Amino acid sequence: MVNTLTRYSFASCDKLESFQVFGDILKMERCVFFRSNNLKQIKFGGFIDVVDELAFNGTIGLRNITYCGLQAVNGEALKNHEPHGIQINVLVASDYQGTTFMGVPATKESSACSPRRTPEPTAKPTKEPLPSKKVIIIASVVVGCALILTAVIVIFVVKCCMKKNGWIKKETLTESLLTQSI
Repeated sequence: MVNTLTRYSFASCDKLESFQVFGDILKMERCVFFRSNNLKQIKFGGFIDVVDELAFNGTIGLRNITYCGLQAVNGEALKNHEPHGIQINVLVASDYQGTTFMGVPATKESSACSPRRTPEPTAKPTKEPLPSKKVIIIASVVVGCALILTAVIVIFVVKCCMKKNGWIKKETLTESLLTQSI
């Protein structure tokens, strides 16, 4: 939510061509876009509560306003703009609660603010089924057996390779003592 668009907030922004506010505006003060001569369109995504009569003063390039709020916006802020020879087109959503917007006629159009609301799902979300205890036990047993089998195979292969290469010498304790004493 934007609390207030204050005076001269976007004054003399020569490169500003369009402006969008998606939140609600509680107050819009005078001369918000003063001398922003290239500003051509404004889109208000939420409702506007209070608008100063001179809010759009100094916006000679403004031609289009889209308003997506449901509440009618009263006042003469845009009507005061028209004596300067500036025609402003106002598009509002089809469920807008008024016929004018800030003093000028508003054109209701269903596609002006689409999508207006996030569609609600038609079906209830389902929980993902948890694996049963039997599946968890079986998987644990299989993994455990695989680890034991791998260990037995490694021990067997290492023992065979050691015998084949002569790494293991079979000698008795007496032979071992004799070789050490010599």
